Amino acid sequence: MNGIKQNKKKDGFEDWWKKVLETHDYDKNPDNPLHYYDYREAYKEGHKIPSKKGDHWLSKFKHDLHPNRFISGNQVGFNEIAWWDSKYERPSMESEVIRQARERQLFEETLKVKK
Repeated sequence: MNGIKQNKKKDGFEDWWKKVLETHDYDKNPDNPLHYYDYREAYKEGHKIPSKKGDHWLSKFKHDLHPNRFISGNQVGFNEIAWWDSKYERPSMESEVIRQARERQLFEETLKVKK
């Protein structure tokens, strides 16, 4: 994967996040729960910043409620599997996909109430 390599000794997380925002149209707060992604852990593990908007970040840092956690199995080469859990790299049942979508909806409604 192409990306901007980080120098953890020279740059801190804040500098790394500023570089992320130069390429990606994200909320300025890296801890915004609607990111559904742990950018701080990605930084700690040396994840390269995807060089283009829309390029893929590692799935292992996705929150369990991430909208793209579950993808069609045939997208990852498993035509016999309907759903693939990209975070945990395993097949998933449709009931799990539906449950996660409901939980995400409730979570987002809770955030709206707190505003």
